[in-house]
Amino acid sequence: MQYASLILLVISTTLVAIGLFPCLGWLNWASGPVCALTVVLGVVGLSFDREPESGETRHGGVHLAAVVGGTVLGVVAVIRCLVGAGTI
Repeated sequence: MQYASLILLVISTTLVAIGLFPCLGWLNWASGPVCALTVVLGVVGLSFDREPESGETRHGGVHLAAVVGGTVLGVVAVIRCLVGAGTI
C-alpha cells in the first residue's frame, strides 16, 4: 500500500509540474483526478495499513505525505485551470 501511495504522489507531482508550463494547462484537467485518487489512497492507507499486533499505522509518513501532497497539488491544479480559463 505504501508503494501505491508513493507512486501516485510522484505521478501527480509530475503531471501538475508539467501542466504549469504555458500551453500545457490542459494537462491539469487530467492531474486533478489523479491528485484526488492520491488523497483517497493516502486516507485508506492511514486507516487500514496497520500492524496486526499493536494496531499502529505502518508507513504513516508516506500515507500522510500522499494526503497532504495530493491536496496541495490538487489545489494548484485547480488554480492553474482557473487562471488559464481551463484551456491554456
